[in-house]
Amino acid sequence: MSNKKIEEAFRSADKKGIHTSAFVMIGIPKETKEDLFATIDLIARIKPGRFRWSIFFPYKGTYAYTISEREGLIDYKKMFNLPNFTDESCLDFGEEHNLLIDKLAHIFPWYVNMRAGFPASFIYEKRVKEIEQMGREKWDSFKKEVLYIDEELSKKALAIGSHHYAIKYNRFTAVKDDWYLGEQEN
Repeated sequence: MSNKKIEEAFRSADKKGIHTSAFVMIGIPKETKEDLFATIDLIARIKPGRFRWSIFFPYKGTYAYTISEREGLIDYKKMFNLPNFTDESCLDFGEEHNLLIDKLAHIFPWYVNMRAGFPASFIYEKRVKEIEQMGREKWDSFKKEVLYIDEELSKKALAIGSHHYAIKYNRFTAVKDDWYLGEQEN
């Protein structure tokens, strides 16, 4: 499905007042930094009511596994020692790209907020730019605080009356403020 079709579908649903959800997967074999940011920009344009993001996992017996294996991306030791397949990737794209995927796995909605053109986008942009400068050691320490910081950023966005996405319900779901505030009222 083309991005244009996706945008049309979300625009149509929004006009009819239908709550929309988007599902995003990152860390796919051969995915580039540009591909990741094109995905972020698509979510920022369609502005779903909520979205979930996950990291790709190469299930044995699938074509995606074959591609990952053929490209030499699978870190088998890591694959077999992961406590789950949602927190990090067992694919090795090189340190720089691995770090970007790890950051996106935790703060994907901050990138969307930064690029969505919301009045609060500047709040998220400041934080994202700081995070982009972090190396692995500093990031590993910082990411433990993401959920707390997300609450604080959300409060700042609400204080200026801005739409934004906040991490809600689990660490991989972002909900637009008008939807989660409406859910709290009910």
